[in-house]
Amino acid sequence: MLSQRLAKASALAVQGNAVAFGQVAKAQQGFSALLTRLDKGGEVAGVSVGRAPAAVSQQLETVKNIWRETDSSAQAMSNQENSTLINLGNNAATVMAKAPQMLELTEQLAEVKLTGGSVREVANANKMVTLSQKMTKNVMALQIGEKVDPEIQVALGKDVKLFRDLLEGFLKTSQDEESKDKLNKLKAVFGEYGNAINNLLTSIPQLIQAKAHSAKIMSD
Repeated sequence: MLSQRLAKASALAVQGNAVAFGQVAKAQQGFSALLTRLDKGGEVAGVSVGRAPAAVSQQLETVKNIWRETDSSAQAMSNQENSTLINLGNNAATVMAKAPQMLELTEQLAEVKLTGGSVREVANANKMVTLSQKMTKNVMALQIGEKVDPEIQVALGKDVKLFRDLLEGFLKTSQDEESKDKLNKLKAVFGEYGNAINNLLTSIPQLIQAKAHSAKIMSD
């Protein structure tokens, strides 16, 4: 039961769930204490028990060896990576919160350009719609995936830059008031959305390490 709780909590912690870090620490401490009681004797659930009999000593030693590695990974997750992963979770939450506005505003811009823009403007506006959906999907994959996919990491960096370039291009060339209104709103939303993605990308090394620890806990 404790090992299952630890595995479940570690999976949530690596996504930046602040509550999960306490659950990781609690399950880790509980399992470690129980293993010590089994090895040396002591009180378990209010009952005094002796040390495990010699007949199961080999199995107990195997469990202890596995636990040493699992315990190390759990400690790393609950201590060293706590703030990094929580920040990751907060940035991912910002992306998800802004995603509906990103999609709505890019679609509105595409509609405006369809009725009064050039062929190139229509194509670029539609490209922004696609990029907003793609970036949101890739942030979700980055957060919940078992491993960090390098292709997603690279794609996110390129897509944020391309979206910003397209947005700045429209801001410089669009003259009609309807386009300006949509673009100014989009600029404000993308400011938070894009910064959150960039913050996620700067935390990739720590995220890779944290996912490795979580995978180790799950496999053990």
